Amino acid sequence: MPVKLVVAVLVCVFANSAHALDTYKYRELTRQSQAPQGVEDQLAANALYGYLTGVAEMVAVYRSDKRAYTGICIPPGVRITPELIKVAIDNELKDPRPLADVIGGDWESYQVAMIAHVGLIRMFPCTR
Repeated sequence: MPVKLVVAVLVCVFANSAHALDTYKYRELTRQSQAPQGVEDQLAANALYGYLTGVAEMVAVYRSDKRAYTGICIPPGVRITPELIKVAIDNELKDPRPLADVIGGDWESYQVAMIAHVGLIRMFPCTR
C-alpha cells in the first residue's frame, strides 16, 4: 500500500473521528511528530495534524451556530486552527490539576477533544 494512501486514510479517519484519542496516545503522537525520523514518525505527525484539524473543524462548526452555547467565546478575528487546538490541549496538560479537580483522577483516559474544549474555555471565557 503506497505511503500517500495510508496517510490519506489516517488523516480522514482522524479528522472524522475527533473523539478517538486519549491523552496517552496524544502524547505519543506528539513525541513522535516532534522530530520525525522515518515513515512511522511522519505518519504519526500526519495523524496528529489530521486529528487536530478535525477538532478545529468541530469547534468552527459550533462557533458558526449562534444557537449553540459551548462556553467558548473566541473573538471574531481569531482563526480556529489545528495549532490553536494544540496550544489549548498543551496548556491543559502542562498543569492538569484544575482538570483533575473537575474530571477526577482518571482525567488522562478522557478524550483529548474534551480537554481541548476545556482549554479553549480557559483561553476564551464567555462573559455571560
